[in-house]
Amino acid sequence: MQVSSRFKAVLQAKTALIFTPLTLLLLDQLSKAWVRATIPLGESRLIIPALGRSLRIVHIDNPAAAFGLLGEEGGTFITIFGFVAIGLILFFYPRIAASEAYMRWAFGFLLAGFSGNLIDRLWQGYVTDIFVVLLPNAFNLADLANLTGFLVLLIGYMEETSNEPAEQTKR
Repeated sequence: MQVSSRFKAVLQAKTALIFTPLTLLLLDQLSKAWVRATIPLGESRLIIPALGRSLRIVHIDNPAAAFGLLGEEGGTFITIFGFVAIGLILFFYPRIAASEAYMRWAFGFLLAGFSGNLIDRLWQGYVTDIFVVLLPNAFNLADLANLTGFLVLLIGYMEETSNEPAEQTKR
């Protein structure tokens, strides 16, 4: 039995905008809860001892923005920004669901990232960061989801705009 193209499109949109964000949000919250329960605040565990401190799991309370940016004063701004971003994604959900695949995936990742860190800020007043990988600043899965969403959006937009002159030439 052949699945209709409309059903496939709806399934792809729901995967990118519902299932993936919910899965990422669950993984983010579970990983943070595990770190809070097993690693004392301020301590870390090496992931691969041969790599030393460049790759480790940490327990850090971060009142600032992702990767420690904007300093402690940025916490209020980033909380408000998170609410606004989530609200806009949900408001424009029908348009995003009907748009290009890269837009659906980008906004799905952003929805997960903003939600994960916003839950921490509302529940604890700060975000729990749990990873350090070659950077001086720690981060969490929500930060990675936001970074991935922004990169997918940027690359997709650049690709889309670079194809526009070629399409106009064909006309």
